[in-house]
Amino acid sequence: MKYRLSVDVDSADINALKSYFNMKHIFGDVEIYRTGRGFHFITDRPTDLTHRMALGDDPVRVVLSELRYRVSGELDDVTFDVKLGRGRRKRMGEEEFLECVFEEADREWCLRRYSKQMRWRLRKQKRN
Repeated sequence: MKYRLSVDVDSADINALKSYFNMKHIFGDVEIYRTGRGFHFITDRPTDLTHRMALGDDPVRVVLSELRYRVSGELDDVTFDVKLGRGRRKRMGEEEFLECVFEEADREWCLRRYSKQMRWRLRKQKRN
């Protein structure tokens, strides 16, 4: 087996949760890595495009893998440890992953709520 199945999710939201729990349910053990914009989920199963697409892998990455497969005849599945100065990806456990996703969701909720309150205050000031 040359390449392990990996999924690159560029968000810390419900899509990351969906990808992780589906991979865990289907394949068992899943490694989690925090990246600059989201997460990499990696399992020991050999890679294939169908599973990657169904699990929400980055569509550009899937297309590039398919093109390389058509040229070389070998299917790859590459996630990078270092990306343009963002630093190394960080391996984490399930609890830390869930905490990170829910913290991000809470931050988004607070920003939306605060934003609503500010718009309401501005409208009120304009009326007076």
